[in-house]
Amino acid sequence: MDKSLSQLETLSEMSEIIDFTSKELKRPIVLESSDFSLAAYHSYHINQFDLANQQTIFSKKCPQHIYDTFLARGIIEKLQENEDRFTVGPIDEIGLNTRIVKTIRYQHEIQGYIWLQEYQNPLTESEFAFFEGAVEHLAKTMHENQVIKLSKSKSVDDVYQAALSGKITSKRTLQERAYKEGIPYTRLQVVTVFVQEDGAPLSKRVEALRKLALPNSYVLSFNGHVIILTGEQPTPFSIISMLNALKQEMSDEAYSNMWMGISRSCLNVSELARGYNEALEVTKVADLLGEQPVDRREFSQLGMLRYIDVLAGVQEDSNYRNPDLVILEHKDSTSQTEFIKTIELYLLNNCRVKSTSEQLFIHPNTLSYRLKQIQELTAIRFDQFNLNCQLLIDIMVMKKRRRDQSL
Repeated sequence: MDKSLSQLETLSEMSEIIDFTSKELKRPIVLESSDFSLAAYHSYHINQFDLANQQTIFSKKCPQHIYDTFLARGIIEKLQENEDRFTVGPIDEIGLNTRIVKTIRYQHEIQGYIWLQEYQNPLTESEFAFFEGAVEHLAKTMHENQVIKLSKSKSVDDVYQAALSGKITSKRTLQERAYKEGIPYTRLQVVTVFVQEDGAPLSKRVEALRKLALPNSYVLSFNGHVIILTGEQPTPFSIISMLNALKQEMSDEAYSNMWMGISRSCLNVSELARGYNEALEVTKVADLLGEQPVDRREFSQLGMLRYIDVLAGVQEDSNYRNPDLVILEHKDSTSQTEFIKTIELYLLNNCRVKSTSEQLFIHPNTLSYRLKQIQELTAIRFDQFNLNCQLLIDIMVMKKRRRDQSL
């Protein structure tokens, strides 16, 4: 296949290279960029395309559920570490037939991934040699495209930073700037903000997140924060990946004082300022309370905690302290009873014994006994909704007060 390879090496467009390779090997091929967005594809024959290929093409990227499956099975890690081609699948749960996959590298830097769907007879040695030659040519081509793209990255950052700041009030102006830099104006995006210590080496942390190559994402720094824009709400898998990547770039103390916030979906570039402010609000609540449970990372999950600073101010102005919590706080400090924590989790779990006991890692009977003790020591009864709400607010204000005193 030397003649075919020589012919392929005259091609300079990724789509042309993939079309030619697919026809020569008589197999469907999908080419993805380093962030798992669709770069090019060729079906050879439409009937050979499996469900995973179809979904990737329709969504113009690796769908999140497929990415999460690859992440859980260690395939993403293998793609980032392996130099050689390897076989993946079949994976019935995502409609994936057997693939030969190889990470495309240029001078050890990842440019993308090529997925060759196995079909009937396995490839011959000469076909594999052609495949490797095609990958080598793709590496050079993708690198050249990346150089051109990186020369524009500063101007792309400028557009996103202007959008996040909200300084451009004219939607038309922002739309024109986005169009000029090749940014889809109406693409749905979610803003995730990581607030870190002053003077943090943001460029290193931005690069750490870029290396994750999350599907359809863009990473930048803004106002001293690391920001990642994603095409959909981050999944638990992607959140863990982001946190782990950042953890490797900072000390344990810095990591423990880092807060993350996730906005609601933004329908276009003009809404990114709203998304940025929502994500920041999440981090501010975490900083006020000195903690951030897993279920308190998204703006949509904050609820009344959005107003905790205002409510704390009202209580401070009136010098109010919940007398029942004062009693229990003293009991906790002298007897290590964890009554306050128990009440908080019990209320957050809608007064359900089973789920609360699981979070406290205690037997349901132990929780019931602890709640009985609380009722014997105080006037707390948990049978009135409005009083339960007030009690939870008072606990959060108490936690904010403790946080203020510790700083």
